[in-house]
Order: sequence, then structure tokens, then C-alpha cells
Amino acid sequence: MHGNVQEWCSDYIGVYTTSPQTDPINLERNTGHRMMRGGCYNDQAGYSRSAMRSSQMPEVGYFTYGFRVAFAE
Repeated sequence: MHGNVQEWCSDYIGVYTTSPQTDPINLERNTGHRMMRGGCYNDQAGYSRSAMRSSQMPEVGYFTYGFRVAFAE
């Protein structure tokens, strides 16, 4: 699901390797910027896709930022 809001992720922005990985995670707080994935309804069509990545400081709030609640049993 994508296109509603940009979703906050638990990892921080970082340089990912080019080798294939499943769900690469960066927990180093080198910049303080958290990853955000997906696009939002306010973006151009090319940015409103699940592979879109961006980052922002966690203290910043905006109406196009959100998160998804997941329940794991």
C-alpha cells in the first residue's frame, strides 16, 4: 500500500551497499535523519511508489508523514 502518506521507518538514513539484501537496516545515528518510504497523495506520480526513499528529522511533523501499525503474533 502506498500513496497515502510517506511512512516512517525504524532505521536511519545511510549508505546502503549495492549487494542484494532483504530489508537493509541502519541503526547508526550519524545524521539523526530517519528513513521514510513511499510517496504520498500530494507527490507527483513518479514519487508515489513503494520504492521511494527519503529522510527527515523525527521531530519534524507534516501532514503527509505517517506510519503503519503492524501487529505480529
